[in-house]
Amino acid sequence: MTTTHAFTHYGADFSMYSGKTRSYLRYKGIPFEEQLATAKVYRKILIPNTGVAMIPVLETPEGEFIQDTTAIIDSLEKRFPERSVYPATPKQRLVALLMELYADEWLLIPAMHFRWSFPRINRKFIYGEFGKVVSPMLPGPIRRMAGKRLARRFSGMLPLHGAGPAQHPLQPVPIPVGGPRQCGRLCPDGPDVRPPLPRSGAGSHHAAPRPPLGELD
Repeated sequence: MTTTHAFTHYGADFSMYSGKTRSYLRYKGIPFEEQLATAKVYRKILIPNTGVAMIPVLETPEGEFIQDTTAIIDSLEKRFPERSVYPATPKQRLVALLMELYADEWLLIPAMHFRWSFPRINRKFIYGEFGKVVSPMLPGPIRRMAGKRLARRFSGMLPLHGAGPAQHPLQPVPIPVGGPRQCGRLCPDGPDVRPPLPRSGAGSHHAAPRPPLGELD
């Protein structure tokens, strides 16, 4: 694909992994062109060149297609070693890689939970974003209708991510548009109110208890 930039980044705004590589490219100051991965782009460009229907994908000036965020970053670190995202010492680099692995594989679980388990909050946004993949030129309401079927297919994969009913106690903390007031739980029939923190003595507060880490497995 011919572009006016050295690299082409195939992704989507709602894709968390696309956000990872996009942020990296911006941090490094690497010129790139953003290309929305529509159904047509998947069919004509991504699948023929990578063999999978997954994003993000980076196309290099030489026409090489790299899929997987870690592979993309490792490849670019060799080309652009300045302002490296990796620490210089071996132990610190190992810790950084472990943190990346944790974010990539384990933070995906609550992320998928927050995205798909609360349709009352997220449905309009999700359908609209998936509709852009189907056909970005459609008007808003029609685009959301087009994205509904695709979004439902992805939401059906929630248990495969380990984000099924066991994660439902992990409620989101939305910030209303009208102000900074936050809430600790969803209240569909009334106002969102953060529950008071439990007291252990006069003038002392402790954070509300969290579900044990085992519930994320």
